[in-house]
Amino acid sequence: MAIEIAAEARAEKTPRQIRREGFVPAVVYGTGVNEQIQISERNLKKALSTATRSSRFTLQVGGNNYDAFLREVQYHPLSDNVLHVDFYQPKAEQHVTMRVPIKLNGTPIGLKMGGNLFKILEYIPLRGEMDKIPERIDVEITNMDVGSVLRLGDLELEGVSMLLPLDSTIATVKIPRRVAMELEAEEEGAEGAEGAEAVEGAEAAPSDEEASE
Repeated sequence: MAIEIAAEARAEKTPRQIRREGFVPAVVYGTGVNEQIQISERNLKKALSTATRSSRFTLQVGGNNYDAFLREVQYHPLSDNVLHVDFYQPKAEQHVTMRVPIKLNGTPIGLKMGGNLFKILEYIPLRGEMDKIPERIDVEITNMDVGSVLRLGDLELEGVSMLLPLDSTIATVKIPRRVAMELEAEEEGAEGAEGAEAVEGAEAAPSDEEASE
């Protein structure tokens, strides 16, 4: 679902004057469009707070609607205020490449066994038509046990191409190395104790000749 933002044609003022009046200068460009616009700083911050890099925006400028993606956001280095925003509107059938965030949902059962969840990929580069690119990829990981590995090939995505190998790891559940070494030491100690008991038992058992006497 697209995020709607009301905008207006940029006034004949400097960017500094525009910001002083509570607006952020922006531009929307693409095939057949290159328009300088300004957006209410409050409305823009609200929209950006819920957006991802692959979110779709509908910019309402006068009587025109532009379906676009965020291309670049410039922030002030000290205040983090938004200085300028670039929006890109591709053709409806044009294929675009976007980095789509991954959200892991649930608590893996392997955590109850002492495992830790390791997330390897934060984003997946996808290519496809604008309306096929998801804002976010949600993955259920409740059934991941110790040793489980979630790979790109496990995802079911329609209408888009993944630009990484399908065997790329998204997340895995592993026993921490320190804990694994402790468990290994405990197992070795238990095996050593069992071996010692077996040797003592063999030494204590009488031979056939001793038994016959």
